[in-house]
Amino acid sequence: MVERQIISQSSADIIFNEQLYYDLRDNLMANYDIGEKYIDYYYALSAYVQKTDYNVVTLYKMISTLPELNTSLEKLMSNSNNNEVIITEQLKNDMLSIINDLKQVSNNSDYQTILNQLENDIILLSNKTKVNLVNDLH
Repeated sequence: MVERQIISQSSADIIFNEQLYYDLRDNLMANYDIGEKYIDYYYALSAYVQKTDYNVVTLYKMISTLPELNTSLEKLMSNSNNNEVIITEQLKNDMLSIINDLKQVSNNSDYQTILNQLENDIILLSNKTKVNLVNDLH
């Protein structure tokens, strides 16, 4: 399996912090309309794309981006520094690169619309402090 050649299962379990994502969904996203939209997007995108659809480069980008994404999500959900930038320029660029790769997986118009909206939201929400980002979620 390609996935196992890139990263071991134990390493993937450490990088992919499942509890963090559940907490994000249940304790933050579910409280906002935009959060509900993202939850719906997650399930919709999952219907279009399987693990086997990713090429090695895209999979590597996803795995490489997860530690910074996790750190940003932890900052967003913590009660600490409200003036810290959540989606840095680097994280924005990494996520946009992944979305660009994902656009190549399917020509389905609904799939493409979701990715375009995610792309626009990432651009809109990047380089904002926690307090400004949360205000924009309202």
